[in-house]
Amino acid sequence: MKNLFKLALVFTLLLSSFAFSQKYVNENAEELLSAVKESTSARKRVLLFCNTISCCGIGSFGIEIWSDKECHYVVVGKRVAVLGLKNTDGSDFKGSEIEIKEDVTLIDKDHSLEKDGMEAVMKAGTYKVVNGEVAFEVAVQRIRIKKACYVETHQGHIFGHEYSYTTSICVYYPSFSNQTRVIHGGYAEIDITKDEKLLNIAKENGNMLSFDEDVIFGNDYLIKAGKYLVEEGKIYTRNIQLK
Repeated sequence: MKNLFKLALVFTLLLSSFAFSQKYVNENAEELLSAVKESTSARKRVLLFCNTISCCGIGSFGIEIWSDKECHYVVVGKRVAVLGLKNTDGSDFKGSEIEIKEDVTLIDKDHSLEKDGMEAVMKAGTYKVVNGEVAFEVAVQRIRIKKACYVETHQGHIFGHEYSYTTSICVYYPSFSNQTRVIHGGYAEIDITKDEKLLNIAKENGNMLSFDEDVIFGNDYLIKAGKYLVEEGKIYTRNIQLK
C-alpha cells in the first residue's frame, strides 16, 4: 500500500512538473508591461509609435484575432513591442497565452530599421498574455522580408457611395503559404495621403474606411472587404491574401 502511495505521489509530482514547465518566449511579460507603462521615469522608456492592425490575425495564431494594437518602445536599451488583442466579436481577449506558429514581421512604421537593413520580428513560440496584452522583446535581425509596392486606381463603393481613387500599397512578407493563399506573417501598408476625397470620407467616419468589395492590387494581392482604420493617411492590415 505504501509503495502504491509512493508511486501515486511520484506520478502526481511528474504531472505537476509538466503542467508548470510551460516555457514562454516572454517569461518577463509582467516586467516589460510595467516598464512601458511607468510614467514616473521617462528615461526608462521611450514610445516609438503605435498603430492598429485591422481585420484578422497576426501570422498563424492558435486563436483568431479580430484586431490588435501594436506599440513599439525602447526600454533601457531593449526594443519592446506590446500587442493588445481582441476576439473576432470585438471583445477583449481573456486567454492567458497565445501560440505563434511562425515568425511574424512587425510593422516598421517610421522605416528606421529598414534604412539600416534590419527588421523587427515576433519569433514563433508560445507567449504569455497579461490582461489582453502581449509584451515581448523584439528580435531585430537582418532583413529577410520581401517588399513589393504598387500604385493603382480603384473603383467601388464606400458607405453606399461610388468611389474612384488612386493609391499605393506596399506588401511586406517573409514567406508564402500555397495551401491557404495567405501571406503568413506579413502585412500591407496602404497609403492614401494623396487622395483628399478618400481622406475626407475617412475623417467623416471616425477615421474608418469600409470596403464593400475585395480590392485587388498588382494582379496578385487581394485586400479583403471590411472596415479599416486610417492612421496618418495610411492603413495597416494583415488581412491580405494572394489572389
